[in-house]
Amino acid sequence: MLSSLSGCAFLATTRWVHAEQLRWLPDTGKFRVSGPSLMGDHPDFAPVTFDTAHPLADDRLYLVTPQEQPVPLTPFCLLSDCPTCLAPELYYPDRLNNSTALLKSLDRGHELESDTVLSALRAWGTP
Repeated sequence: MLSSLSGCAFLATTRWVHAEQLRWLPDTGKFRVSGPSLMGDHPDFAPVTFDTAHPLADDRLYLVTPQEQPVPLTPFCLLSDCPTCLAPELYYPDRLNNSTALLKSLDRGHELESDTVLSALRAWGTP
């Protein structure tokens, strides 16, 4: 089991960023992204600002590779305020039914329903 996990070690040093604001910088031909950065096994949220050649969508979670290539994680992971504790938490889809997706927070196990995630997952899985 350890050998299969060692192939994922790069995730420990890869940035996870929630893009809250994107601004075009015409002088450099790049975009300035601002939002919280998630790090480690507990999602600590440190503010980060960086420039990228890639346009990112606001209010989306991205994995940023060492080559500065953003990989969208939404709808498989998303940052949302928890209705129980009112703090931002990292969520993943735990169960789907006909009307909604039940999301579970990675840190505290809190649950959240999302029709938007259900629609996105259905669209993603449709050829």
